[in-house]
Amino acid sequence: MNNEKIKNELLQLGIYSNKKGYRNIIKIIDKFDYSIPIRDIYETVAKETGTKAATIERTARYAFKSANRDLPAWKY
Repeated sequence: MNNEKIKNELLQLGIYSNKKGYRNIIKIIDKFDYSIPIRDIYETVAKETGTKAATIERTARYAFKSANRDLPAWKY
C-alpha cells in the first residue's frame, strides 16, 4: 500500500504524526500479510527500529486509543 495513502487514512481517523504509534502503524501496515502472524510483524518492525515487539504493539494501540473518535471516518 502507498505510504501517502496510509498517512492520509490515519489522519482521517484522527491519528496524528506526533505519536510514536503513527510511524509504527505505517510500518506494520506496510509489512502486513494475512499469512504472517501479527506478532511476527511486530518483531520485524521492532528489529528495524531497535526496540521490542511489545513496544511496537503498545505504541500502535495507544495511537488508536487516543484517536479522535468524533471524526466522520469512525462513523462507518
